[in-house]
Amino acid sequence: MARRRGAAGAWIIGLVVIVVAAWAGYWAAARYAATVALERIEAGPIAGSRIGCSGEELSGFPLTVDLRCRTVSLAMTAQALVGELGGLEASAPLYRPGFVTATLTSPLSLNAAADGIAATIAWSLATAEAVAGLNGLRDLAADLHSVSVETAGSARLPVIAGTASRAVVAAEAAADRAYRFSGQAREVALTRNGGGTLPVFDVDVLLTAHDFGGSLGTDPRAALRDWLSRGGSARVERIRLASGGAVVEADGDLALSADGALSGNLNLRYGDLGALVDLAERLRPGSREQLEPALAAFTLMTVPAEIDGAPARQTTLAITDGLVSVGILPIAVLPALRF
Repeated sequence: MARRRGAAGAWIIGLVVIVVAAWAGYWAAARYAATVALERIEAGPIAGSRIGCSGEELSGFPLTVDLRCRTVSLAMTAQALVGELGGLEASAPLYRPGFVTATLTSPLSLNAAADGIAATIAWSLATAEAVAGLNGLRDLAADLHSVSVETAGSARLPVIAGTASRAVVAAEAAADRAYRFSGQAREVALTRNGGGTLPVFDVDVLLTAHDFGGSLGTDPRAALRDWLSRGGSARVERIRLASGGAVVEADGDLALSADGALSGNLNLRYGDLGALVDLAERLRPGSREQLEPALAAFTLMTVPAEIDGAPARQTTLAITDGLVSVGILPIAVLPALRF
């Protein structure tokens, strides 16, 4: 009996040794793959950009492959844009292949010398997540807290600085080759070029792009441009802008033709009419007297609705090849979008 127990114990110990050795080999292979990928990225260009990692460190045994960059440099040759990130710490768990989390160290400086634009973006905390597969990126998300943006004040920019308590953006694959793009920003405050600030506002956008594809690929910007150039159609799940007591929401369906003309229908809802007039007055002093009669007439073409359980008004914006109408009344013309 003792001999059997000894044999069983030796078998278990041997099995544990084999598993540990196999896992160590798996980690070493993953670390080597990460090293090769970093060398490829730094050799560049990747998607028209060159990315550098100074002070590179790889660690994380036994459960993850972790990357630390003291600073990260970026050069986008097509846009003549260069930048530098204060630092990066990324982690890829071996038990969840293709998933990466990262913490971004403030600040991010961007410089487009040809356009005379320089900007510095800072934050208190910034995290990102990505899911990748054989076809490239699948899902991507970033979450930034206490964000501030400062620029050198180029005449080409309508605003020169801004802050937000939080900003979240995400792209994730949906069913039937669709993609969901979302973005939220809270307590956004912008400084006009030339002085003065805009009213603080919140914004929330959620859009489902049809027939986008099954992946963001190795160049998400190119994938988005390709979808748009093919005349992409989308479901606008939600667009919401709120400032003080003024709230405007919209949802509906839009389609872009191959020549860049936008068509579709949007259900537009707004809350307190007086708050909207007050907001317009803050945006453009002196506009109250002109806007109040126009909004009163516009209200005649609306029906009762609700926003967050409060009374609101709703109408339908019909967009035909860029021409925006309410009923039979044209109200705006949208320029063609070129990509």
